[in-house]
Amino acid sequence: MKKIKKEHVDTGLIGAAGVYEVLSRLSRLGWTAAMTPGNTKDFDVIAYKQCRRKTLMRRIEVKTANKSRPTDSDFWGKSISWQMNKKHENAVPGVWYCFVNFGECFEEIYGEPLSKDSLPRTSVYLADAKQVARFVKESHPKWLKSPASNGAHKDTDLRRFVLGFRGGKYQVKSTLLAADCRERWDLLEKEEK
Repeated sequence: MKKIKKEHVDTGLIGAAGVYEVLSRLSRLGWTAAMTPGNTKDFDVIAYKQCRRKTLMRRIEVKTANKSRPTDSDFWGKSISWQMNKKHENAVPGVWYCFVNFGECFEEIYGEPLSKDSLPRTSVYLADAKQVARFVKESHPKWLKSPASNGAHKDTDLRRFVLGFRGGKYQVKSTLLAADCRERWDLLEKEEK
């Protein structure tokens, strides 16, 4: 069998595909959703839905990973992750995050094998901005102090958001579990506090 060479796909295209995936899912769930202009600060999608005699409005930031596989490290534990930035340490009130993972290897993550003929699955994980900011802010200083293969970790503006798995041991107490966030579109309909 001939080996297929994996071509590099521009990260901007992957990010845009993630936004369209979220727009599609929201539309199928009865939300009126639109992509914001590219220079909108703090969120990518605005969504509205009539729910129990009330109109809900949600602002959503989308983060996308392409074929992210679970990793298992001493610090992060068994997890899947998305790249973030220092600005994500501060929660923007009323914003929700959709973490898109294209082409998950479900057998590795959930023990659900894919048949040869099926396409890789895409999952979307939802979390509110407060949960994301708490994790990003708590994890970075701990990660900087953790042992690195080449001596010490370098402090940059890059951060990581991680979702763990049941039974895992995590250095960061605010680690959310993937199973509790996966396809949890119902969270968008809860009253905001």
